[in-house]
Amino acid sequence: MKQRLTVVLLVLISLMIFPNTVFACTSFIAGKNTTVDGSVISVHNEDLSANTCQVVQVIPAKKFKKNEVEYLGSGQPLPYVAETYKTIQWNSDCPVGVPNLDYNLANPNYLNEFGVCSWDDAMTPRTEFLTIENNNTQLVDSRELKSVPISRAKTAREAVQILGSLVDTFGFMQSGMCYGIADPQEGWIVEVLKGKHWVAQRVPDDMIVMRSNSLRIGNVDLSDTANFMGSSDLVSFAQAQGWYNPSSGPFNFCAAYASPSSMVAASNTYRERAGLSFFKPSAAATYDINNPATFYERGVGDGVVPDNKISIVDAMKFERQHYEGTDADLTQGYVKGSPHWTANRVICVDTTCSSSVIQLRSALGTLPADIANVLWRADATPCTSVYVPWYLGITEAPADFTTGEASNPDPSESAWWTYRLLNNQVDAHYMEFIPKVRGGVAAKALFGGDIVGFDKIESDLLANQAAFEAQALNIYQTKPNKLADALTNYSGAKALYALGQARQMLTRLTLESVVGSWKYITE
Repeated sequence: MKQRLTVVLLVLISLMIFPNTVFACTSFIAGKNTTVDGSVISVHNEDLSANTCQVVQVIPAKKFKKNEVEYLGSGQPLPYVAETYKTIQWNSDCPVGVPNLDYNLANPNYLNEFGVCSWDDAMTPRTEFLTIENNNTQLVDSRELKSVPISRAKTAREAVQILGSLVDTFGFMQSGMCYGIADPQEGWIVEVLKGKHWVAQRVPDDMIVMRSNSLRIGNVDLSDTANFMGSSDLVSFAQAQGWYNPSSGPFNFCAAYASPSSMVAASNTYRERAGLSFFKPSAAATYDINNPATFYERGVGDGVVPDNKISIVDAMKFERQHYEGTDADLTQGYVKGSPHWTANRVICVDTTCSSSVIQLRSALGTLPADIANVLWRADATPCTSVYVPWYLGITEAPADFTTGEASNPDPSESAWWTYRLLNNQVDAHYMEFIPKVRGGVAAKALFGGDIVGFDKIESDLLANQAAFEAQALNIYQTKPNKLADALTNYSGAKALYALGQARQMLTRLTLESVVGSWKYITE
């Protein structure tokens, strides 16, 4: 099998396309009253380079001796804590030509033992702002604003407070980022700019709030501490620069600080319109792509009260969107090629290197945190991948999911590279190949049996979820020391099964591409 895959690899390398790096993610947080099971759902497509390989890491909790401290990459000591908490993260290996320093392209997701999680999206502030802050020293980077708060916080609110303290103390290195921080009770959107400028807004429990690379926090009332947090000079700094005049009305963060061109960039607004109308179809008619700042439902930017409560299946569908069935689909139903490569920036795009749907349920009280909180994750583009459940209580992942380098695209060793190369094959003949990936292929001659479609793999995982969790709960109640092994074995086995089908699919579609027979092979 490995020899066959090596041959496949040689063929695939000749077909691979290495696109430019694009820092453009699409994400949302769904409040607990918007979901069918009462969970908070945090969702994120990580868009960097198409070849930013990602691997699973489980970082155990750690206790510190008195006066023993952690350090930022800049060498600055962090405030002392007695312990940090267990986290599951996906680490990235950057492709050639993409700098590891400065942007720190690592760890698109963090999830800790209390069900506190984070993601980030790049944002663009106004040019005049950067001119000012580029003359100052900043010492904390984006990766650290994701990792440090999650490793130290028991709640999302506490994580936001820690993040804000880091920005206030050290200054933020990057131009601008948005962080989505959630726990089983609530979610927060945090928008951070270069230097010591940040603001956070709570996600209302009955709303879904998304981000697609535009600053969108609007009117801010820092005296409303239940719903807002921010840097102490957030308003006065903008006022001193002439970006805000109190006589004009309430302070509006994005009006004061955001890049005007980023606010109306079609690459961002098309995703916003598609995303918001996915949850509330009437939003499509009222969202003005040329003036998105006018769309603020109940004062929340990029937020809607959905027409119906959503499930994790809906969240997965959201992240696989290519505007199918709308006038924004320039492929006309894939007739004109892959939807990943059109002029209209889509939500699931070639540069998507992973997708996650985090299901946070431990606040419901029916399951312990290790079972209740699940990170459903798809490697590479979600339309050509499988969302696999990684339970919070796992202690490790199979070697295929902890192995992978940007410079070594070997699908025989790396799960991530299997899904990435599969996407490359599908892109070449998207209309013909995507039904096979999602629906399955007869392949007895090659593998002695059919290749199972990814839709069936996912539907089986979802159908079996309640039964498995009942078994896991019984283990927790009767043999609690066995729970970690049960969760680790289950997540690992399901991930490996999906990976096995993906590798067979990769081999099959590569063969069809090489012989030009994708329209004719039925066996």
